[in-house]
Amino acid sequence: MKRKAGFALVLTLVVTTLMAAAALELSREVRISAALAGNFQDRTRARLQALDGLGIAAQALLSDRLAWDSLDEDWASLSRTMPDDGPQIEIKDLSGLINLNRLIAEQGGDSTLVGVLERLLILLGQRPDPVTALLDWLDSDNLPRAGGAEIRDYQERELKRRPRNGALPAAEELALIPGFSQALLHGQGTRPGLLDLVTVYGGLRINVNTAPPLVLLALDQAMTSSLVEDIVELRRRRGIRTLEELQRLPGLTPALFQRISPILTVRSSWFLVSSTGRHNRSRHELRAVLNREGESVSLEEIEVGS
Repeated sequence: MKRKAGFALVLTLVVTTLMAAAALELSREVRISAALAGNFQDRTRARLQALDGLGIAAQALLSDRLAWDSLDEDWASLSRTMPDDGPQIEIKDLSGLINLNRLIAEQGGDSTLVGVLERLLILLGQRPDPVTALLDWLDSDNLPRAGGAEIRDYQERELKRRPRNGALPAAEELALIPGFSQALLHGQGTRPGLLDLVTVYGGLRINVNTAPPLVLLALDQAMTSSLVEDIVELRRRRGIRTLEELQRLPGLTPALFQRISPILTVRSSWFLVSSTGRHNRSRHELRAVLNREGESVSLEEIEVGS
């Protein structure tokens, strides 16, 4: 009887232990499931908030009824007016940058922009030589320019790529072209990177109201730092409403105005919008290129960040 009682006691302890372990495991699974469900819900809310941010940005661009675009407008300061619990929104005007896809005449480009890009590379502390390789990358033939690079040159260098012979889909593709180093593209120290000054979207003209000072300085050999400072100060006080206003600035001669005005504008159509949604610990970022034409805004590209 004692053996049976002892066995029963042991069995009871074993069953109790197993039941306790099972209960702990079940409790753990419930907690994990609840956490996963909560994480999924947080991520979903963050995504929806990021999408809301794109809609808010598009509406801000549509609400702009002015005949010019400058950095003192509501769309440009949208990030400072959003509530703390709303999406974080940044709008960058791509029309103030150099459109690389307009360097080739067959793509509706202008050779004037080639000189602008070459001067910009010099201002960034680089030789302008890589621009020729870029032109060979963009044009539709396989005939190398002097100092350029076409398919045979890539093969001789044992590079596992070939020129696109067409428009760049993204400015980051410059990294595939000889001469465009990471230091040039992304900058070093206090020196900005080329990727912050160029784009692959939009038309030929550069918005003088939103162009970075380095881009303004590269417009022509006769541009000076003091003239660029005057332009920046003028657009800071009030957006430049017509290009003719530039002619009132000291140092901007009629001849210089005649050279740079064909590639300048005061209006923008292409914008890069970054919208970040947050909920609890979840964060979701969307980057989109918006094209504003007349009374409509179209989505040209969208990219998911983190």
